[in-house]
Amino acid sequence: MRQFVLIFSCSLQIEVVLSRHVLNWRKKYTKLGLLLTFLLATNLQATLILNVIGTIESTDPLQTGRLLRNGIASQWGANKPNPGLNDASIQRHYDEHVVNVLSFASPIFYEIELDSPNTSLFHLGYVGGFNPAAPSSNYYGDPGSSAATSICRVSLASGATPLTLVVHEVNRNGGVGTNYNLIVRAFSDDQRTDLPSSVPEPATAALTGTALCALAVAGRWWKRR
Repeated sequence: MRQFVLIFSCSLQIEVVLSRHVLNWRKKYTKLGLLLTFLLATNLQATLILNVIGTIESTDPLQTGRLLRNGIASQWGANKPNPGLNDASIQRHYDEHVVNVLSFASPIFYEIELDSPNTSLFHLGYVGGFNPAAPSSNYYGDPGSSAATSICRVSLASGATPLTLVVHEVNRNGGVGTNYNLIVRAFSDDQRTDLPSSVPEPATAALTGTALCALAVAGRWWKRR
């Protein structure tokens, strides 16, 4: 499995330019502007929990059988019933990602998105771990079909057992070499309300650290002027 974990989504690009000639070109920036940049960095993308770029490879582990894609996506409000096995003997390559459930006073609503260039992959959620020899066990949700962008939504009680996400090929060896982007967002309710800001999740913490570093570098530069 080849993968690269993004700290924050590509939609948010914050550049910290250290070269002296570029900084001189940006002399019009004020301390107030830097403060606004800091505030922006610490608030955008506050619900992003996981953003992984991966590839299904021939050296990835194998699961035996796969679940049926019945065209029904898991949605918030009611857990989707286990669709049952499509087959129980064909082996397929898979990647596994574990998301630790956040701790808040109320359930957390997760939106799980898989982006890939074709329909050769499928993703599912499990609570209680994934058993590649029995892919129907501990099932918790799926998008119902394979597409360039497929989404499913599940909710979990605060501090519950970690959510295991599996990305596998639909047909044996049919997904080898296929790249994908797995994204997990979390909300406070089914209206997509942001999580409480008092306990930032990984993406927010990373952005805050980036912003603080930017402020420190900028502050030292201002003192030299």
